[in-house]
Amino acid sequence: MGKPVITILDVVHAKANANARAIIRPALAYKSSVWKRNKKTGRRDQIIQTSHLITGRRGTGGTFLSGLMPRVIKYAKKNNRHIEIVDNRESIPWTAMPKLKGITFRPDQKRALRAVRRRHRGKIVFPTGSGKTIIAAGIISMFPQLRVLFLCHTTDLLFQTVTALCKYFPNVYALGGGSKTLWDKIYNCENPILVAIDKSYYNIMKKDGGELSVFFDMIIVDEAHHVNSKDSQYGQILEHNLAPRRYGLTATVPTQRKQILVNEGLLGPTIAELTLEEGIETGIVAKPEVNLIPVPYDIRMNKKCQGRFKKYYEHGVVKNRIRNKLITDQIIQTINNGETVLTIIERQEHGKLLQKMLKLKGVRVPFIYGSTIRDKRQLALKQLTSRKMKAVICSRVWKEGINVPSLNHIINAVGLKEEKAVLQAAGRGLRTTDDKTTVKITDFLDPYKYLAEHSVLRVSVYVKKGWLK
Repeated sequence: MGKPVITILDVVHAKANANARAIIRPALAYKSSVWKRNKKTGRRDQIIQTSHLITGRRGTGGTFLSGLMPRVIKYAKKNNRHIEIVDNRESIPWTAMPKLKGITFRPDQKRALRAVRRRHRGKIVFPTGSGKTIIAAGIISMFPQLRVLFLCHTTDLLFQTVTALCKYFPNVYALGGGSKTLWDKIYNCENPILVAIDKSYYNIMKKDGGELSVFFDMIIVDEAHHVNSKDSQYGQILEHNLAPRRYGLTATVPTQRKQILVNEGLLGPTIAELTLEEGIETGIVAKPEVNLIPVPYDIRMNKKCQGRFKKYYEHGVVKNRIRNKLITDQIIQTINNGETVLTIIERQEHGKLLQKMLKLKGVRVPFIYGSTIRDKRQLALKQLTSRKMKAVICSRVWKEGINVPSLNHIINAVGLKEEKAVLQAAGRGLRTTDDKTTVKITDFLDPYKYLAEHSVLRVSVYVKKGWLK
């Protein structure tokens, strides 16, 4: 019987021989479900089965994502199993200390940058508003000789990142959001930094024929929790790119087992972390203070909605005039106090209804959603940041990545129950300023079927975080 051997083929894949595969397979297991037709009843039954993020069959070798190497090594040691590791990866050393003009790195940021010097890959998990873009720029400054691909997933994030990086580096290019990148300039530049929307880069990569897979030396992924499927655009880009160094920046991490394994396999494990609680305690991020407003009960709602969730959301949230009046009253009160407010909604119709109600009261508030043109989005963000504009309504297009340091008040008008969405909504205003250490979060206690349960789940998040006043 041969000895267990894992050969790290490149930055993407590793190969385990049959003996090694048998040892590490449980470390790469996850639950999945399939639907199969029941021959007796004719119905489709959901079958829960165990799958593994490694190829091969019993008694054979298999390949897996090389970012999972720390996990499988730890698993083997825990079970007192020795596996020989053969590493064929290219190594690119850092060549400069992190340095950005006008920036003094905080101790937590220095800790993250030290981790990058030691590790060729991994995730940096810092809360929204804690300066992840500064960390990314610090990473780039340590490798002035490298060609860098910086991936993000929205137009707003693209231009926010380009604006930030242009303060420190000369060769920054944008791809996506209407920006046309001249590839001749990039290919002829010794150390280009390409900031690209994942969809735009993926479309070019498909037509490239493989040349781009070895062009970049380092990949940085913003909002890296979106890397959760090998079949996604992020997954395809990362699996077909051999950049020796790769890092992910995020405030949240995936919670489902398969998504955790894929995320770790393509980017690597967490190498530096600052919790939201640590950020609040040290004054790095503003502390949210939650204000809960009960929505009055209307007995006619149950008959109108007929027990269906879609109807309850439509009439109990989107078209609920009483609830919407509570929202617009909060917006007007904030404006009258000389403060800024961002109202987040789920459906486009909801944003337009709120906008119309405010207009009838003599208050004009822009509504930013998916189809809003780039110039209008950028102008609204700029004016809200500078406080020339006091209020903006936005869809989930601004649910992450957009930071407004001057923001005093966030109204979470979305409803629903997703914890990640609740935290992302709060994240829009977590950046501190000289005169701001807290941010107000307004949410609603909805009294109807489904909606009440969702309200309780959101409240449980606020209680767990210690944000309720």
